[in-house]
Amino acid sequence: MKKLARVLVVTLVIITLAGIRSGGAATGYGANGNFLAPIGQPAARSIAISDRAGLEAIKNDLSGNYYLTADIDLSGAEWAPLGDSADLFTGIFDGQGHALRNLTVTGEH
Repeated sequence: MKKLARVLVVTLVIITLAGIRSGGAATGYGANGNFLAPIGQPAARSIAISDRAGLEAIKNDLSGNYYLTADIDLSGAEWAPLGDSADLFTGIFDGQGHALRNLTVTGEH
């Protein structure tokens, strides 16, 4: 049960931070699918991420600042959490209006 709870927490954090959208208007979006507020610039010295390899590299620096430059489709592969209860992500992950799609979280780190 502890493993499942940890996976769910990591999944919810990733979904919240990345701004994942699902069909139709989601929370934070207007009826036309656009954000209700403008998207600001990424934090200073943030690392751009445009693909799965970039996402996986976050595990090398869990206190870094990161932002998405494109939607990333993670279908076809399972995703292992990047940190655990002893080594948490403490950086900034800014979705910049992009989404992580087809994310399946399994296992524990």
